[in-house]
Amino acid sequence: MDQLSRCGHTPRLVRGARLKGPDENEGLSSLAKADRAAAPWLHATWQFTGSVVVGVGGGWGIDKGLGSAPWGLIIGGVVGSAVGLYAFIRTSNRLLNAEKKDGK
Repeated sequence: MDQLSRCGHTPRLVRGARLKGPDENEGLSSLAKADRAAAPWLHATWQFTGSVVVGVGGGWGIDKGLGSAPWGLIIGGVVGSAVGLYAFIRTSNRLLNAEKKDGK
C-alpha cells in the first residue's frame, strides 16, 4: 500500500476490502445510494422481527412440551416483542446520533 501511495496511486480495493474515501457513494446510482442509506434501518427492522419470531416460536415449543397452551405462546410473544422493541430503539438511537454527528 505504501509503495502505491508513493507513486500517487491509491487503489479502491486492498486485499478484497473496500477503502472508505471521502465520498464512499461515488459512482453509485441513485438507487444504490438509497439502498445503502436504508440498510441500517432495514437491519433494525429485521432485529425486531427476528426477536418476535424467536419469542413466539420458543413459547409455542414450551406449550407443546408442557401442554400449557396458550400461555407459553403469549408470554413468548410478549417477551420477544419487548426484546425486539428494545433492540430496535437502541439501534435507532445509534443511527440518529450518527446522522446528527455527520451533519446529515
